[in-house]
Amino acid sequence: FTIYAFLPGHDFGLAVIILTALLRFALWPVLAKQLQSQKKIQALQPEIAKLKKAEAERQARLAAEARARKAFLASRPGKVVSMAMDYLGVPYVWGGSSPRGFDCSGLVQFAFYQGAHLSLPRTANDQGRIGTAVARAQIQPGDVVAFADAGSSTYTHIGIYIGNGQMIHAPQTGDVIKITTVVGNSYWEARQW
Repeated sequence: FTIYAFLPGHDFGLAVIILTALLRFALWPVLAKQLQSQKKIQALQPEIAKLKKAEAERQARLAAEARARKAFLASRPGKVVSMAMDYLGVPYVWGGSSPRGFDCSGLVQFAFYQGAHLSLPRTANDQGRIGTAVARAQIQPGDVVAFADAGSSTYTHIGIYIGNGQMIHAPQTGDVIKITTVVGNSYWEARQW
């Protein structure tokens, strides 16, 4: 159509009028929608910038946490925790101290020997008596958590603190090595070797 309008002998003014009408009635709604979309996008730019900044901060925090986790796992306490975690789900076996089955002190002894090359006594009571006492507020992953009954000075259970108020331990006959919440139980103390 526009080629025809520019052929010799045709009215150039008519072609301009027709093109103007086409732009106004056919293309203008499309252009108006595009302009509205651009205005909406421009109005959202501050919010988009805030979201981008928040995501960049989140990614930086995740990267820092990953670096810290990697550094921890390479540390002596991290190796102990990692070693114990490898045996989650292994059955409790009274007197057990191998990957076929552990009791509480057998797991602690095994994880510390394999993860940190540290030889510990065999029983929970003996393990709970060595090392340095740690205030509950200062407990760190890799410290041990020793339990005694109220009014008793004999440790009857022991586990390895893994952080966030939790420990890994071999609880009792019929159970498996698992993670349990420590916080709230009043009959424990922490030790560090």
